[in-house]
Order: sequence, then structure tokens, then C-alpha cells
Amino acid sequence: MIEVKRLVKVFNGCTVLDDVSIKIEKSECVFIYGPSGAGKSTFLRCLNLLERPASGDIVFAGQNILSPDCDVSKVRQRMGMVCQEFDLFTNYTVLDNITLAPIKLLKKPAEEAINEGCELLERFGIWDKIYSLPCRLSGGQRQCVAIIRALMMSPDVILFDEPTSALDNQMQLGVRDVVRDLCKSGVTIVGTTHNSRFAESVATRMVQMEGGRLV
Repeated sequence: MIEVKRLVKVFNGCTVLDDVSIKIEKSECVFIYGPSGAGKSTFLRCLNLLERPASGDIVFAGQNILSPDCDVSKVRQRMGMVCQEFDLFTNYTVLDNITLAPIKLLKKPAEEAINEGCELLERFGIWDKIYSLPCRLSGGQRQCVAIIRALMMSPDVILFDEPTSALDNQMQLGVRDVVRDLCKSGVTIVGTTHNSRFAESVATRMVQMEGGRLV
């Protein structure tokens, strides 16, 4: 599904990713763990080109997405991402946040998108927040909304950047079950975490990163 070859990323003269190579198969759940500053989040952001690497290749479903003729927006529709900062639209309700992209980009009928969104909100236990603005949510609730928004696009791959960082124990269990179900359904998961216990409960493979290298 994804093959990364000799990826290098440099910020202000500092090498953050140093010759990183990895293959990730379809339906794998790969979690990258390591200390803060190891390069985990930067690596994840490079996978869907939120960050542009200095050199190397990223091959997604047979296409080098770093090539000039690659349609990055099409890649991102197939590769959802849940960021640490959540990046919700602050002036939209929860329901609008999770249904906007399926309706606008996938041309999904509004009623269908709303029904799917409501089912996921209920599954995550935040159905009562459907018409709330993000500023009215806790950090854990915002994280759940960000995860639901990614799921609503039915992507082939979901990138999770510290998916449990703002969640209490009960919500972590809910996310764990969702990740397991996604893998069973054929979705490929790539995540980063400090929470090795969570990663061990869901991952088919764990990879350690230190100093910008996979060790």
C-alpha cells in the first residue's frame, strides 16, 4: 500500500528524517513509537505531503506521490489524517465538521452523510454534541470528532498522530475497537504514539524511531 524509500526531511539545516525507508502492506496497522523530537509526526505528515521531504520517494498504491504530475488532493481523499491539533473548523458545528467533506468532495447525498455521521457520533458516545461548536468540547471530544471526520471519507489509509493523547481510559477503549474494526475491514493504519500499551493492543507491527531514523 505504501513504500517509503530513503526519505529525508530538513528543517532550518537540521535533519529531522534521516534516510527513512519502510514498506506498509494493505490492512496492516503500523504504529511508530519513540521519544518526543524523534521525527514521528514529521514522518506522518510527509506521507500525505503536509510536509514536503527534501529527497526520497513515497509510493502510494503504485504511484510516486512526489512526482510533479501527482494530484495531491486525490491522494488526500484516499489517505485520511487525524492530527494532534485536531484542526476542526471552529465556526462549524460537530455535524457540519464531519459531513462537509463527504458532501462536497465525494458528492455524497446530504441525508446519507448525516445518517453515517450520526451513527459514528453515537458509537463514540458524543451524540449529544452534534450541534455544538468545537470550543464547547473537551480535548477528548474534539479528538473523537477529528477521528470521525477521517472515517467519513472512507479512506484506504488513515494516519493517526497520537490518537489517544487527549482521551480518558474509556474513550481510549472506544478508539482501540474502532482501529481494530478498520483493520479487519481492509483499511491500512499508520500511527504515532507515546502510549505503547495502546499500540500493543491494536498494532500488527510496532516500529521504533529515534533521531529521525527507524531503528
